[in-house]
Amino acid sequence: MTQLTTRDIPNLEDLPKVDQPYLYRVIIHPLKPREKTQGGIILTEQSRGNESYLEQFGVLVKSGPTAFVDSRTGENLFDNPPKLGDVVMFMRHAGSGRDFYKEQVVTDSNGKEIINTEKFILMNDKDIVMTLSDISGYKLG
Repeated sequence: MTQLTTRDIPNLEDLPKVDQPYLYRVIIHPLKPREKTQGGIILTEQSRGNESYLEQFGVLVKSGPTAFVDSRTGENLFDNPPKLGDVVMFMRHAGSGRDFYKEQVVTDSNGKEIINTEKFILMNDKDIVMTLSDISGYKLG
């Protein structure tokens, strides 16, 4: 089992900007498996594959104007709907075929410009199954 920690969660300001989805759709930035251990050991492809469960968790980046709202009544579907920046869990194959990548130029610690490519998933609001309010207690595996 692996402990989910705050270092797994990107800051919204550090991600490339994405456009606004329409209607009840949301854009999620999936959490990525770690490439190194805390001690600096580079993990093999197989080890990173063992952490593929992280791809079921992500940060809510954008939501459409009617996301998490009942289309008939206009009321929120939940007492506490997810907010931008929340870590959410979604169905394993949610958004299949609607993944996209966005690039941005960033400066590394040596002052060198590099291209950072980030994955995003466009999905329906109903594909989100829960919001993780405090990730510190979750062990995943």
